[in-house]
Amino acid sequence: MLHDICDFLGVDQTFIPDMTHRYEEARFPKNLALHAFISRPHALKRVLAPLVPLRIRHSIGTALRQQNLTTPPALDPTLRRELTAYFREDIMRLQALIDRDLSHWLE
Repeated sequence: MLHDICDFLGVDQTFIPDMTHRYEEARFPKNLALHAFISRPHALKRVLAPLVPLRIRHSIGTALRQQNLTTPPALDPTLRRELTAYFREDIMRLQALIDRDLSHWLE
């Protein structure tokens, strides 16, 4: 697929990107209440905002967000089997439509 994308973009097809680091990996909040407090308007934040400089507020918010994020739990194997069975026909149709091997989705 990467070869096709490079070809479409006119990029040298021998280009091999560094795939050793995962960027923008999926993460979700450990504490939903803290996440809501950080992400949404709140009366306490409105009261404290004039007392704390913007740069410090931003640093605190960034640190709290990072500390409150974790990787999602692994999908329950039973649920995965059920979902795979449920979507098997759709996966097979997509595989035929795009002419790609998607059998690894069914494992």
